[in-house]
Amino acid sequence: MKPCILLLTFALALLVGADEHPPYLVSIQQIFYEFGDDHYHVCSGVIISPFWILTSATCVHPTRMRPPFPAYVVVAGTTTPDGTENRQEISVDILRQYAYPDFDKYNAFSAYDIAIFQLDFPLTLNEHVQPVQLPKKGSLPRGKAEISGWGSTFNESAIAEMSVLDYTECANALDSIKDGDSQLLSNVSNFCTGPLDGSTGSCYFDKGSPLVQHGVLVGIASWGATALQIECGINGLPSIFTEVSQFIDFIESYATDLTWPPCHCEKSEF
Repeated sequence: MKPCILLLTFALALLVGADEHPPYLVSIQQIFYEFGDDHYHVCSGVIISPFWILTSATCVHPTRMRPPFPAYVVVAGTTTPDGTENRQEISVDILRQYAYPDFDKYNAFSAYDIAIFQLDFPLTLNEHVQPVQLPKKGSLPRGKAEISGWGSTFNESAIAEMSVLDYTECANALDSIKDGDSQLLSNVSNFCTGPLDGSTGSCYFDKGSPLVQHGVLVGIASWGATALQIECGINGLPSIFTEVSQFIDFIESYATDLTWPPCHCEKSEF
């Protein structure tokens, strides 16, 4: 098998800390024209090519299922959703939204929580705006990974290290919070991360945030504290992700211009 081809210049920035913004992270925003064209962050997303953004299916705007989408945009190249820290901000209208066909928008814990957004025109790639590499189809994430997003702060983006949990450990953790919650997990499309001490985890408005290992996208932040109707950072609460490697065919059925094709890494590399 061939080793992963990584954007090392940008991947190394993830190791520095929260002051560094990964170039593949974007803010998905709603524009409210009645309030003077104000933009409001609603979800995170990840660039997989100049024309395509991957995110959570819960981020599909319910009132704009048909093009055009003039009031739903992707903002790239900035650490702050409101653009106050503008490195080289690019704002592009979302043209079309495609949720995975089996996703149930009426179920807050639905499996298959992944969607792909087509942009109205391509992002201009630069040192602050870059696509992430997709994983090998069927590969299994394990070990350490990094999530990036805005959480509940809405201020500056942050990066946090997390550990992939095995399925049984995740199920037991959920049951320890509320008996029966483990039944909400999908062994087809979900995996979980810790730590379970409440110090680090996905939070409100982290939906769609990317989880990356060695420059490869392995997860998209899915349901969690909000769906469970509890506060973020509860001791014992895992973060729930959609396993991207299970949806490579879905992604490639739309995104035909991938800058980096799915990684041909050995599973042991994860």
